[in-house]
Amino acid sequence: MRTRNRLSGLLLIILLLLSACGGEESVSADNASVSEDLSMAMLTPTATESPTPTVKPTPTKKPTPTPTPAEKEDSVSADSVSGNEAVSGNAAVSENETEAAEKTPEVDLSRLTVFEEHRTMYVTSGIGVNVRKGPSIEFERIGLLNYGTAVEVTAQDADGWYQIVYGDGPAYLSNKLVSDTPPATPTPVPTLTPEQQAAPPAPAPAVPVAAPAGVLMIGDSRCVMMREATGGGGVSWICENGKEYEWFKATAIPQAEGIIGRGTRVVICLGVNDADHAYSYSALINQKAAEWAARGARTYFVSVNPVGGNPWTSMEDVLNFNAIMIRELAGVPYIDTCTWLQQTGYMMIDGMHFDNETSIRIFNQIMANLR
Repeated sequence: MRTRNRLSGLLLIILLLLSACGGEESVSADNASVSEDLSMAMLTPTATESPTPTVKPTPTKKPTPTPTPAEKEDSVSADSVSGNEAVSGNAAVSENETEAAEKTPEVDLSRLTVFEEHRTMYVTSGIGVNVRKGPSIEFERIGLLNYGTAVEVTAQDADGWYQIVYGDGPAYLSNKLVSDTPPATPTPVPTLTPEQQAAPPAPAPAVPVAAPAGVLMIGDSRCVMMREATGGGGVSWICENGKEYEWFKATAIPQAEGIIGRGTRVVICLGVNDADHAYSYSALINQKAAEWAARGARTYFVSVNPVGGNPWTSMEDVLNFNAIMIRELAGVPYIDTCTWLQQTGYMMIDGMHFDNETSIRIFNQIMANLR
């Protein structure tokens, strides 16, 4: 019995030892598994670590715009805004060039009648004629031909403008300002000696002076000399030497307002002292002429006359001024004494003023053109 009990006890001890050995192996296995998991975790990158190139998203998952679409977008943007707002510099330039091209008309050669033989014609306008790139005033002005200049005409536009030989290529001018017949040769302007220029003016010759009633002359030294040469000529005068646009606006017009009434003929002779103010003159004269017409008066403008050897105003300045006045005056008759003097001759005492006889002739020519 005791032996059996001992054996049972030994078996129990053995079982306990075996059980203890199995638990340690299980713990060791668990510990090994945990250790292996920790090792793998240390080797595997976490979500907070920076991704390496091997794990960076590919273009197929997150596409990046390429340069070609970007340039196309700039171009479209440039087309949809003004030149200064354009994204693309080249697009802005292209837009400006396109705009300039739209503003520049083209010559329609199908409208030209080409002459079999060239014709020689002559400028008949005393203020000269503009030469342009095409057959209308819409084309750029490229030159000016003076009175009496001969031109070689090669064709005619449907609107009447002539094509001429000019420089290295064709150009155009108005057919209304040229003629087949050479204009009259002006009488040469005599050159006075210093002694003659310093001498006092000779007494006014007995040239008939005829003026319609109710004439008011407004002007500069040219009017002063006409007034003195004619003894007043039977008209009213508002004139001073060396006056310009500001005097006309601030002094002459206010004085004229108290004189002008029904039947008054207002004659304006200004511009030689400030030929660069043609647009100011024309705008103000148009305004006042309309106001005075409502009172029953009529306004006239007299061209600036020829100059020579003048340090302040050149003949080119005179011709340009007169051309602008002809073009800009609206309903104001233009009296062209410039062309008339070139055709009939004149006597100057300096580079701007005329002798008494010429001043009287100018006065009479103006009066003859009043209606």
